[in-house]
Amino acid sequence: EILIALNIYRKNHGRGELRSDENICQLAQKRAADQQKAGTLDSHKGLVSYMDDPNHWKELDIKAIGENASFGYIMSGVHLIEWVFDSDEEHRENQLNPQWNLSCAGISGETVDIIFGQR
Repeated sequence: EILIALNIYRKNHGRGELRSDENICQLAQKRAADQQKAGTLDSHKGLVSYMDDPNHWKELDIKAIGENASFGYIMSGVHLIEWVFDSDEEHRENQLNPQWNLSCAGISGETVDIIFGQR
């Protein structure tokens, strides 16, 4: 549901469609679960730490990575994309970044983590 909402949002803003990727989906789910367990967002520190290992870049088979995360909201995908992430310039730019061609969202409790990638 979130990827569908994101792709509609991107289309409405003249951007290309994002494809789902199983490895990115697994990472997004892990990131959501870790932050839900911590009870807060980690300001992308966990993603940065994970990507410090060059093997993870090879496993994901990507050239670039980005992340949008939210905590404390339980709402539809379209509301997350168009209200929560669109209301912040950095998250909005990430959603509309033309370099991204992959994406997946992980959900755990009231935490959503969207990973963007470029292959």
